[in-house]
Amino acid sequence: MEQDEGRMAAATFLTQALGLTELPAMLAADLLPVSDVPPVRAWAVELASNGEPAAFLVYAYDLEGHDAEGVDGDTVRRRDLEVMAEAAERNAPGPRPVAEGAVGRWALVLTTTPAVLERLTGTGAELEQPIDIEMAALAPESLAERRDEAARALLEVLRAADARAAALGALLAVPGPGAQPGGAGVAELLLFLLDRRSLTNLNRAVRDLLDLAEPD
Repeated sequence: MEQDEGRMAAATFLTQALGLTELPAMLAADLLPVSDVPPVRAWAVELASNGEPAAFLVYAYDLEGHDAEGVDGDTVRRRDLEVMAEAAERNAPGPRPVAEGAVGRWALVLTTTPAVLERLTGTGAELEQPIDIEMAALAPESLAERRDEAARALLEVLRAADARAAALGALLAVPGPGAQPGGAGVAELLLFLLDRRSLTNLNRAVRDLLDLAEPD
């Protein structure tokens, strides 16, 4: 019952915050649970924004609940918002608050990716600049060396990421009655993966590398 109450509160808030015409009961069925660590629950949903898909996370804080250390839901909410604000100031990855509200015993925070927030607000965040390499000034030998250095660095990171992905996959595969995907870390990873801007540079580098490897 509590699960349904929180989900319905999230769906009701989502329709109000985004001005959706869909009934909350219908939208609730589309909410994907990604976290349930009292006093916070979170759901992910992908909606259309200006004709483009947009990923959102809805956090529901139980104002009558507490975490394992006895911290109440509203304090956890304020703490999470401070973390999000700090990430936004540093232009770091992570969810960005879009709207806040309350439905019954639940305080709700709607978040999205930095890219979607820019689209919703019509503002452009200052993106991290790529490494400055004066390509035209590099001799062929230097260019090959720089490519090797960058390739080795990327390979090291990808191997580490693959090992971590294997560990996460094994944990997600552990069966259990009522098991939840995870907490804030899982929610943020899911939001990152739902952002179509994520991994753009990696995908581009892979395509360019494969093009170079193809015989003429």
